[in-house]
Amino acid sequence: MKDIKNIHGRAMELMRIANQNLIDRNKEAYYENTKAALELEEEAAFELFADFDSEPTRSVLFRSAANLAYNLGEHGRAEKLIYQALSGSPYAEIKAELIGLKEKIEDSLVRELSANDIVEYSYINVIKENAVNLKIEPKTDKYSKAVVVDYIVDFLKNIQTSYKNFAEILFRKNFGEDEYPNYENALTSFRKDSNLLMVNLNYQSFGIGLVADTEIMNYKYDMSEKFVSFKKLFSMDLKTTFYLQILILKNFINRLLKDSMMKNELKSILLLLIH
Repeated sequence: MKDIKNIHGRAMELMRIANQNLIDRNKEAYYENTKAALELEEEAAFELFADFDSEPTRSVLFRSAANLAYNLGEHGRAEKLIYQALSGSPYAEIKAELIGLKEKIEDSLVRELSANDIVEYSYINVIKENAVNLKIEPKTDKYSKAVVVDYIVDFLKNIQTSYKNFAEILFRKNFGEDEYPNYENALTSFRKDSNLLMVNLNYQSFGIGLVADTEIMNYKYDMSEKFVSFKKLFSMDLKTTFYLQILILKNFINRLLKDSMMKNELKSILLLLIH
């Protein structure tokens, strides 16, 4: 028998690389690595094709291969792999996931989703992992448990404004005025193109997922190596971004406090902001 663990491990590594390809918006590399991962995962799964005593490993491998086939838009191949998994005795949780994937395939066929459409949904699923999930609740009981639309709009606008302010601080920190022919134009464009993405909605709990992804934004005015590296730094986990936002703001305020020309009244206000 082949080394199933090794084959599966190589497939997982290719899947990890493929997900990074998605984040980098490199679809050609994504397809190539996902196809290679599918071939390996199928190879591992079919090594256990007749070994019905190897659950849950058997059904897990077929499920993984079926997901990869679906992500490539190969619906027929994915369905066959699902049936192979169900022909054994998959655990209840795995069986439910297989049936869910079968329903997702049927929905894709009804909606006539192309392979490219499925790849874009896969991209959303990948960046969801870095999303900050927020729950929106009504300010008062005036409208029962309903949330006033204006409250949601204001709430999201405030978060977006905060994110753009943070983007500007990072830009000013990393780039000097001598690095652009028109520094203010470059900064204005960067700030305009820095947007948070809503990648998840939970209607029952009024929940939303927000994520920052600089790879998909239209930063076309600077393709230098320094800016590309800066983009990747800036596109870090949004939870970390919010934390850094607070730290940078505190440092900025501390620098202002050292200004001997600043009036005592303003210093008192700034001290309240950082404590």
